[in-house]
Amino acid sequence: MGLLAWAICWLLGGLPLHGGSSGPSPGPSVPRLRLSYQGAMVQKPSRTMWMETFSRYLLSANRSAIFLGPQGSLNLQAMYLDEYRDRLFLGGLDALYSLRLGQAWPDPREVLWPPQLGQREECVRKGRDPLTECANFVRVLQPHNRTHLLACGTGAFQPTCALITVGHRGEHVLYLESGSVESGRG
Repeated sequence: MGLLAWAICWLLGGLPLHGGSSGPSPGPSVPRLRLSYQGAMVQKPSRTMWMETFSRYLLSANRSAIFLGPQGSLNLQAMYLDEYRDRLFLGGLDALYSLRLGQAWPDPREVLWPPQLGQREECVRKGRDPLTECANFVRVLQPHNRTHLLACGTGAFQPTCALITVGHRGEHVLYLESGSVESGRG
């Protein structure tokens, strides 16, 4: 039995999860199991160990990676999956990210894109919350051509758009074209 089967078996109190010799089965023996979140939380003393083991199994089974950004939270607003370049572009709070699909965690690229000078201060003067509202939330990520994405953000209630250089296939670059920033209003 695999690690996942042992973890579930242990959680359920030692019930076997493999088929017995009760006769031929039409296909491979697959357990039919339903485990609710509340059922998993019953084992409170060992919950941490079980969750760590289960998380390690999931990460090793499908090469998943967890990416939380430099501040530990992305506050994602936009995503664009570019299958041609094998990259995932993320737009969040004052930043854009580029992750390689084959190896997302070791080599992310980041572009910081806060509101332009004066926009945050003007937003605060209008009575907005400086921590939750007066930022540049990237809301739009769309391909512009083979080497650029069009990104638009809220710009502290003064929408702005810019071209983001993403390079050709095989390159892993990400930077904001400084001369391309313009108003995002109609």
